[in-house]
Amino acid sequence: MQKKWDSTVPMEERVRIWRKAADLMSGPYRAQLNAATMLGQGKTAIQADIDAAAELIDFFRLVDSHHICFRQRGHPLYRALINEA
Repeated sequence: MQKKWDSTVPMEERVRIWRKAADLMSGPYRAQLNAATMLGQGKTAIQADIDAAAELIDFFRLVDSHHICFRQRGHPLYRALINEA
């Protein structure tokens, strides 16, 4: 599955998917994410929001910001990821 994703899904589309997931987790699914963390890991509501929701959302958005930075600078890693290297 990973090889199919890497070879068939353009980098711009992958980043769009990560961005959409972050938007969903920070909005309509944040309470569910926190509840699952509270139940599964025994965290308080505040701990769940900091340890799970905020960290995961930040990570997903980091992918987006790195993509933009690499693209703007013509970074070799970006060219390799989009098969232009």
